[in-house]
Amino acid sequence: MPTQTYDPYKPYVSVVSPTRKVIAHADAAGIRVFEVGTQRTLFSFPTQSMVNDLDFSPDGSLFVAGSQDGTVTIYKTSTGHLVKSFKIGLPLTTVHFDGPDKVVAQSGQSQWSFNLKAAN
Repeated sequence: MPTQTYDPYKPYVSVVSPTRKVIAHADAAGIRVFEVGTQRTLFSFPTQSMVNDLDFSPDGSLFVAGSQDGTVTIYKTSTGHLVKSFKIGLPLTTVHFDGPDKVVAQSGQSQWSFNLKAAN
């Protein structure tokens, strides 16, 4: 498997899980989740739009991506499988978990909250 080289001049975002065992990384190629110690890729996949921000849930079981196209996407950290997706329509600047079941997304001065339990 070839080693991927990241260009320091291209936008990217990385976040370490609360367990400190995995890192989620997004760049122009998509999202990659890998182990901290070994840097072994657990999974990777392309995205439809540039990811502007990432965050893990407090227990590290989920991670959220906020994209340039205004999509909030929640994935399972262990598999990369899609859990939920919400379309805002405005470029997102930040996304974060506010507790285990709530995701907050922001675009400029506008902010949205999503209750993951209610969205089931």
